[in-house]
Amino acid sequence: MSSSGRAQRLGFSLPEIRELLILQHDGREACCHVRDLLCSKLVGVRGKLRQLRALEVRLKKSLRKCKQELKASPAKHLGACPVLEEMPAEVAMKIEILYIAGCPNYSPSLARLRKVLRQEGVSAKLSAIEVKDDAAARALNFIGSPTIRVNGLDIEVEARTLNEPAFACRRYSGGAPSEAMIRSALREARKVVKHA
Repeated sequence: MSSSGRAQRLGFSLPEIRELLILQHDGREACCHVRDLLCSKLVGVRGKLRQLRALEVRLKKSLRKCKQELKASPAKHLGACPVLEEMPAEVAMKIEILYIAGCPNYSPSLARLRKVLRQEGVSAKLSAIEVKDDAAARALNFIGSPTIRVNGLDIEVEARTLNEPAFACRRYSGGAPSEAMIRSALREARKVVKHA
């Protein structure tokens, strides 16, 4: 198997594989860098595993409820599902604002985000996540401070396909993301939830 194939099996992206191939001949310093990349990947994988385990628990609980309800009264549920009946009419959005400590645009962006949430009447779980170093930036696919994500999607549509993590400031026109950009992302997320 080729070096790039082994790197892909370890979860490295193509830009990371290119970096690894360049580092192959740099000796001990390269080894330290690779170790840091591996640690970063491991942190990300462990986080995803925790999320998957929690999801597994929720799915098993819902499945048990379905089986119990259908076994107790199969005819009662011809047109309705007990699990669907318990779901809230509107699922709260998950919003993350990722930032570097000392970023001059973090506070204005957070204030602008909160203002638009109030104006739009959006129920959201808002998480502020400090990105502390390059390894964390890579693990979070962080493309600069501040980054705002709604249900996992960057509010800047053009940035969603970027896979170039950067432990740096992010440049928006005017410094912080505009209210219009935030509002557009919230409305897009609402449409997705309604049509899901």
